[in-house]
Amino acid sequence: MKKRVEIPLYVALFVVFAWLAPSIAQDAAPVHRVMQEESAGIKNVDVIEKPLPDYLKETEQIWDKTFASGWREEQGPDKFLMDFIKGYQAKIGKMGLDLGCGWGRNLIPLLEQGFNVIGLDISKEGLKKAKEKLEERKLATKLIHGESTKLRFDSESFDFVVSLGVLHHQKWEDIQKSFREINRVLRRDGYLIFSVRSASDTERPRQRIVDYGYTAIDIEGSKKGVVQHYFTKEELLKLAQENQFEVIVEPSERNRIRESGRKRARWQAVFRKR
Repeated sequence: MKKRVEIPLYVALFVVFAWLAPSIAQDAAPVHRVMQEESAGIKNVDVIEKPLPDYLKETEQIWDKTFASGWREEQGPDKFLMDFIKGYQAKIGKMGLDLGCGWGRNLIPLLEQGFNVIGLDISKEGLKKAKEKLEERKLATKLIHGESTKLRFDSESFDFVVSLGVLHHQKWEDIQKSFREINRVLRRDGYLIFSVRSASDTERPRQRIVDYGYTAIDIEGSKKGVVQHYFTKEELLKLAQENQFEVIVEPSERNRIRESGRKRARWQAVFRKR
């Protein structure tokens, strides 16, 4: 008569779990899968496998060329952002998202000040530059290749979102989606610190396209072919109201007259999630 072998319960449970784990993990995978990007020398950079609209593909290509040229790498952090951070240091939390981080102009100073900030950009070349500069300074954070209409973060993940000179690179429908997504990923009382092009801007010759408000394509210069929306103050306040943002810093226009006589105009503002 063969001796009966008794298997401890914890061993049996382990075997069952090991057998089921692959299918459980597959079922639990997010809609937007994430892969490790190895091209262009970028490692440990998440890439969202989400097709870009055609007009944003053009934007991505042009910004890749712009960052590859060393664009504004000598420029310091944005004064409006740094002044706000300094004034609200006691109120603002530590977890942030730099939406359109580029080579790290604002991302790096925020990290150096002790904030935990993730960088996201549409340009792989910009992220490559950011990674190099982070390594030079012995800093570390997560860099993500993507865009703002579908942010790959859980709801209420951030105390603040920074987006300077970025959100106007969209058509109106995508701008609305981006503001909704920013609202979703912000925690209650979280801040959106941003700047966008103004409707009074005349910096580049452009051709208007069919869209809500004033949206156009640059026809000359480094951004030739890029779609950009030119905001009115009323549109910004409308976006705040639609997304239940409280206006903390009223949209104010920052202007600079070029040697050509053309005007560079940007709105800058701060909203807070209610």
